[in-house]
Amino acid sequence: MFLRVLFRLCLIVFQMVTMLLLTMMKNYIMINPANVYNPIVKILSGSDFDLDDMLPEDVLNYWEQASLIACNPFIAANFFDSFIHAFIEGILAFKNSMTITEPGILSVTKGYYGCVEAQG
Repeated sequence: MFLRVLFRLCLIVFQMVTMLLLTMMKNYIMINPANVYNPIVKILSGSDFDLDDMLPEDVLNYWEQASLIACNPFIAANFFDSFIHAFIEGILAFKNSMTITEPGILSVTKGYYGCVEAQG
């Protein structure tokens, strides 16, 4: 219990310091990538799958995809990590450097703060 409260306090302090150093946050975005509907999960599982020649019957249905993820949770974690990195680099145009190269779709991103909620 004490560690949970301490962790939340650290998150709040980090947010406050980030707001002071990088000015006030202006955009709040909630992302919910659904891995049971995405064909990229099938590629990450190691099966030979070509997205360019994909037909509707090549996509697994909900139950098969959920079974695939339940058997190997690393696939879901890898998909989530790839999806979030693609969002940060593609939409926000934020690279791992201190120089601002180009504005993203939502203008110039000086920094970002992410929080992940897990269930189950």
